[in-house]
Amino acid sequence: MRRCCCVQHVFGVTLHVTKISGIGEDMLFLGVVQALSSEPGMARVWVMLGSEAVVCVDPAFTDMSGFRSEELLGSQLEDWLLQPEPIALIFQGVRESEVAAARPKAQAQYIALGHHTIAQQNNPLRGLHRASLDQARAAAEAIGSTQQKWVLRNVLVRHHFADPLSCDITISPGAIGSYKFLVFNLRLLQPSLLLVADKHGRVAHVTEALASALGTTPKAI
Repeated sequence: MRRCCCVQHVFGVTLHVTKISGIGEDMLFLGVVQALSSEPGMARVWVMLGSEAVVCVDPAFTDMSGFRSEELLGSQLEDWLLQPEPIALIFQGVRESEVAAARPKAQAQYIALGHHTIAQQNNPLRGLHRASLDQARAAAEAIGSTQQKWVLRNVLVRHHFADPLSCDITISPGAIGSYKFLVFNLRLLQPSLLLVADKHGRVAHVTEALASALGTTPKAI
């Protein structure tokens, strides 16, 4: 797994802004930023289209997976997913649907995500395990008329210290300017009460769920 020198966490906030005094250019405002509480068992990963590299994660994913954010940045799908093939096909489908939209006469050669019809020529699903094939086809069906969304059930996510975790993953597109990415919303199917210590007894990792059950925080442990 590749390392990155910068550390990036993304988390939701509520921004409260109020005017204090002044008129026109002399107006003075006060802003208060409040972090949103995350739903237990939920985590997010942002993956860039094209490179399929992780660009950022939220703190809940590092808690869930045991990987530090600097270990995840720049990593590929196979670095944190046990069976990345169905999700790789979603990336391929998004890229090919963009090409098809730009070249209407050649649309039959590409995956039409809205109806999950797959061209027989150069079929990217050929050779996959049947379970992966079924998931990939189900994932290729777009939900909603204004924004696409894909859902994969019981996806195995790698853990840095323990066995892979089973998660449901909802994937939706996003963009900042010309930079396009997919947002992975992961729901952990079973709570992870985990504490990892090294051979000297020093705590290397503890989950938020376990710390909460003990009436404390991971940082305190």
